[in-house]
Amino acid sequence: MSHFAQVAAVIMLFSFGLLTFADAGKVLVVPVDGSHWLSMRPVVDLLRQKGHQIVVLAPEISLHIQVSEGFEVKFYPVSHSREKLKDQFFSFSAEVLTQRPFLQKIQRMQEKMKEGAALMLDTCVQLLKNRELIESLEETTFDVVFTDPMLPCGPILAEHLSVPSVYFLHGLPCNIEAKASQCPMPLSYVPRGISVLSDQMTFPQRLKNLAVEIGAGFFCNILYVPYQQLASEFLQREVNIQELLSHAAIWLIRSDFTFEYPKPVMPNMVFIGGINCVQRKPLNQQLASEFLQREVNIQELLSRASIWLIRSDFTLEYPKPVMPNMVFIGGINCVQRKPLNQCETLLQNESLMKYLEEYQFDAMLTATPVEKSLLNIFLFLLCPL
Repeated sequence: MSHFAQVAAVIMLFSFGLLTFADAGKVLVVPVDGSHWLSMRPVVDLLRQKGHQIVVLAPEISLHIQVSEGFEVKFYPVSHSREKLKDQFFSFSAEVLTQRPFLQKIQRMQEKMKEGAALMLDTCVQLLKNRELIESLEETTFDVVFTDPMLPCGPILAEHLSVPSVYFLHGLPCNIEAKASQCPMPLSYVPRGISVLSDQMTFPQRLKNLAVEIGAGFFCNILYVPYQQLASEFLQREVNIQELLSHAAIWLIRSDFTFEYPKPVMPNMVFIGGINCVQRKPLNQQLASEFLQREVNIQELLSRASIWLIRSDFTLEYPKPVMPNMVFIGGINCVQRKPLNQCETLLQNESLMKYLEEYQFDAMLTATPVEKSLLNIFLFLLCPL
């Protein structure tokens, strides 16, 4: 299937959920445990509500992936225990949040990533070597593989089943998503993940960005080279990770482009920042009517306000009419600084005082009221007896 045909097929599948006359599709979900699954779960639930058939592949030992009434979960055995899995997740999370010197941070992260990578690799190996499960997947016709490419088990299965894939992610180490999609990521302008740099860098900062990029390459070798070997064995041909990920039909990226540093993206990369935000329920008009024991609407309720305190500055807003009871209180949350003592500051400025003493003025003009004492001092300096 051509890349264009894959993209078209996936777009149609995810759009059909909005059309009442469309047939539901069959979605194979290959998640990553932990917070990755917690982010993906609401999307899976929404696909199910739209009528799609969902099949989730999950290890028997996991932190958050459990049996659900809404969709089918196919479990496969793994060799590690739940205690070992929890210990690895918690120790890695603690290391990420621990402040350390830059080089020490890289060393410790490398050690933790080695441990976690070995655990996750074993999970993927157990899945691909489960012949009974793989054969059942081969006998089932799926329309799309919905997966988190952080661990490439999903992309490997999608390639094996010849099914278009949709990636759901926040980002990948070493910017592999950019390399896989052949998207330019110049080091001079696009800061790397843990560099804590902006898109406007000095020459030394660009060198630091380069060092981070080189260091990230070692992380990626630790994380992805074993999967490259596993994929080559499973697919029975030489393949690398970038080639596997390049077959994505759509990249659903859980971030907001307006919050990212300016960088090029490919046409099949869709930013879905905020998809995991809690959907608040609007005020129930019927509940308000029952409580007040009379018919009422939201507009009427809000019209009863005596004063509207608006946390913005009118001078920073577009010109618009406002009512007399609307008071702009922009800056109320700003830190209250100690007011500047103009006289004290001015008189302590030695360079200014020396300049005024040496320069011959004929008069002094001021646009604001000046304290009498300050005026007398100036007149004495400018017009000595």
